[in-house]
Amino acid sequence: MKNFAVVSYGYSASRWLAYSLSLHPKVFVSHGTYAIDSIYNGSDSIEREHEKSGERLDSLTRGRERLDIKTMAINKLYSLYQSSFPGMQAYGNVHTYVPRELFYKEGGESLDIRVFHLVRNPIAFLKSHTTGVLQSHNVPELNEHYENFYKLFLTRFPYILKKAWFDKGNPNQRAFIISCYTLFNLAQDIRRYGSLMKTIRMEDITTNPIALKSICEEITDCEYDQNSLKQWVEKGKINQHQTSHKQKINLSKDEKVILQSIIPEELYAYLYTLNYELPELNHDHKKFD
Repeated sequence: MKNFAVVSYGYSASRWLAYSLSLHPKVFVSHGTYAIDSIYNGSDSIEREHEKSGERLDSLTRGRERLDIKTMAINKLYSLYQSSFPGMQAYGNVHTYVPRELFYKEGGESLDIRVFHLVRNPIAFLKSHTTGVLQSHNVPELNEHYENFYKLFLTRFPYILKKAWFDKGNPNQRAFIISCYTLFNLAQDIRRYGSLMKTIRMEDITTNPIALKSICEEITDCEYDQNSLKQWVEKGKINQHQTSHKQKINLSKDEKVILQSIIPEELYAYLYTLNYELPELNHDHKKFD
């Protein structure tokens, strides 16, 4: 029996990957902080219809149903998986944790969990994350979370308050700053834990059935049917987060100024290790933690 965890900061087709893994009948996978059976008893067809209709708050509402998982000991969580769905060959989750959350957890030492890191083009991530922050005003609890996160950012980066471009009353700028701070944390996690987890690039697995088969089998040690995965890839995205390698994502001049004010040169270099083409920045700081 194999235990796995695919950590991610989200907006990277994580739900799509969870459904991909569940295509094997002996693999149990949960996703995020949804109910643990949301993939096992879920319907990707219904979720695709929600996307087509413009309903994009699922991850911000139903996806926060089991926030208690975040504080649960890791060994108790995997025991819950096994007792709820006995007889599987592999158990795990996708996007239940960001890297630092998983590696800080107690109780996982005896589980021998295989850890993978799901990412996407960092600039595309910024764009999607910013949209998510703006949408969070519809979910009071999450909106409060981002407000506290923003306050923490201003405490840690007080020099931003003196920038000529800073406009505390601008909600779009606030959302983009929050997303830049999240990317800052992601880069820190690559620096700290990169050697402990294997990178999965969203753009590879969502467009290439062979790459998807390879990573599903590496995660679970179970053999997947290539034709089933090919059909799955051809069905396309579940939500709006998937993009291809060919799609070029640019930052505006103002967005570049903000990003290079927040993320230092040393941390930005860790994003290059993901092998994406990134814009050149004139960083305010070489190092800043």
